[in-house]
Amino acid sequence: MIASIVVGPVPGPHVGAKERSSMARDRRASFASMLVFAAVLFMASWPFWVISRLYGGHPLPGLPLSAAMAICPALAAILLSLWSGGWPKVRGLLAGLVSPAPVSGLWLGLAVALPAASVVLAAMASPTPPPANAVPTAMQTMLLPLLLVLAATAEEIGWSVWLTPRVSRGLGLTGAGLAIGCLWAVWHVLPWAEVGHTDDWILWQALRTVLLRLVIVRLLVRNGRAVVAAILCHAADNMAVFLIPLLGLAYDPMPACLTMGILALLLARSSGQAVPRSGGP
Repeated sequence: MIASIVVGPVPGPHVGAKERSSMARDRRASFASMLVFAAVLFMASWPFWVISRLYGGHPLPGLPLSAAMAICPALAAILLSLWSGGWPKVRGLLAGLVSPAPVSGLWLGLAVALPAASVVLAAMASPTPPPANAVPTAMQTMLLPLLLVLAATAEEIGWSVWLTPRVSRGLGLTGAGLAIGCLWAVWHVLPWAEVGHTDDWILWQALRTVLLRLVIVRLLVRNGRAVVAAILCHAADNMAVFLIPLLGLAYDPMPACLTMGILALLLARSSGQAVPRSGGP
């Protein structure tokens, strides 16, 4: 059971040699996709980390300059598509943003409400006042929805359109969520540390990031592979984290991790096993 979660379906006793070979090939391809994407992603991201380290500054409360690396997952996916098939492949990648089937309004609503509720409920469970410098200004509050949706779109072109179909083909939905979630969390560690968060905060936030990716992968399935669900879930989660100080509450990743874990478990039990389509031909 554990093996099937981590590395995808385990061949049963009645599976033939050809099927076993195909499953093993899919797993190798999934790991290769992860490694190649991670290499390009980190190479594209390091200039943002260097610039942020040199010049500092926080455009928004708790958001360093290096947060501009949000464009890097899309950049990595575009470069890899260009390398593997030229501009037709890039057009196919971007076409992956369009839903292949009618999208459920209910599930899109849940994609927005569930991560935000996870943050709010966790903050209410252990209420503490936010630091004074964590409260966004009126102008920042008005700009946040647009900025966070654009950032989430850029990220999900990489995570959901390019990487998820390739990894889930060999590792299954849960394995893909765990693998991509771990990469997603590691990619965020330097910006989190740059803001001055403690080791404990970073650890809990990293775990919550993995759980959030599990939720996003399941929402992709429940929304007929519509990437807009991933974008809205991603943006809504960030929105809740940045705006919760307006309610007089501080964001704490430990209880937020627990509420996200419950949400991930409920979605895992209720969603199907269809693998999201790959962006591009």
